[in-house]
Amino acid sequence: MNIGWDAVNHEFVAEFQDFAADLEAVKAAGFHTDGPPGWRWYAPAPGIKALNRLRANRPASGLTISEAALAVYKPLAEM
Repeated sequence: MNIGWDAVNHEFVAEFQDFAADLEAVKAAGFHTDGPPGWRWYAPAPGIKALNRLRANRPASGLTISEAALAVYKPLAEM
C-alpha cells in the first residue's frame, strides 16, 4: 500500500496494492471512503492518528509513503 497526499482536499489517501489485505488494514486504522464511483480511501483530518495506527499494523502488501505525504506527515508527527 502507498500513502499519498491529496493537495486539493488536504488529506492522506491510501493506494491499494493487494485490495483484500489493504482494505482490512485501512478500515482497522480508521480511514474513511467517499464511496462510489471512486472509492477513494482517506485518513480523516488531521490524519496523523490513522497513519500511526497503519504504521503500527502494516498491511501484508507493505507500506510506503510518497514524498509529498511524508513532507506533511513529519511536522504533524513532531507535535
